[in-house]
Amino acid sequence: MLGFDNAEPIPLEEAIGGLTGKCAGILLPDERVDMAFKALRDRFYFTSHRIMIEDKKLLTGKMKEYKSCPYHSIKAFAVQTAGMLDKDVELKIYAAGLDMSIDFDKKKVDIFEIQKYISGHIFVDSMEELLAYNEPSPQKTTTEATGGKADKFLDYLCGDAARLDESVVEADLKNLGAIVPSEKVKLAYKCGRDSVICTSKRLFYIDTKGIFGKQVEYLSMRYSCIKAYGVETAGSFLDRDAEFKIYTNISQETRCLKTDLRKGQSDIMEVLWFFNNQLLGMDTICLLYTSDAADE
Repeated sequence: MLGFDNAEPIPLEEAIGGLTGKCAGILLPDERVDMAFKALRDRFYFTSHRIMIEDKKLLTGKMKEYKSCPYHSIKAFAVQTAGMLDKDVELKIYAAGLDMSIDFDKKKVDIFEIQKYISGHIFVDSMEELLAYNEPSPQKTTTEATGGKADKFLDYLCGDAARLDESVVEADLKNLGAIVPSEKVKLAYKCGRDSVICTSKRLFYIDTKGIFGKQVEYLSMRYSCIKAYGVETAGSFLDRDAEFKIYTNISQETRCLKTDLRKGQSDIMEVLWFFNNQLLGMDTICLLYTSDAADE
């Protein structure tokens, strides 16, 4: 809350000189340092191959531990904006055996640039795509408000989700730099103040926190993090929503993500079909049926 240990940027020349001077050979011959930050004691390096932390030990800080997290080992990551009283923004990394959290000074660090950088190293398939991804967006788009105030208030209280326009969501995410060029939004639902977005490469869980909604967490996870899922259809009379649950292996706090899908505005079977195809393999029965019909 006080912000005395929030990381801030340091010049690359200083970062590289200090890193190689203290520990010669720590960087690979083809490895470059793209971003570097320093907190009260520790330093954080974002290179072309990994995220590296220089962790100072003991009171004197003479003993240092260098922790490396290769991008391919990252299962999921999240960026979180600052709240009303916070002085920091946050990056959370969920990796195989090395989870980490880094607080940055919100006035000196654009957390969405870090989100874009990590997305580029995890979800981009080629160097050409990475270069296109790093080009600035030529235009800005906005999502228009829909629905009446009473419906919005009831949805907020009940947490029901309504289907969003995938093309609008995709355009907004591209302008944020949150998705890579070849990434397509397949499903998008707004659940109260939160959103669940399924793309061709990952699942986004956008969690709006606090009374004023200033603090927002953008969680990106590989589909391989999803270990189980379940659906419950809506009942009758007062039960107006279906429920979809996702069980992950990311962390205890994200072990189960729940979404209530509003009856009449969301199709639970469509959601189930998407996850069946994404996690269990494409359904070929319909394709075979269509092919046989065409042959006849």
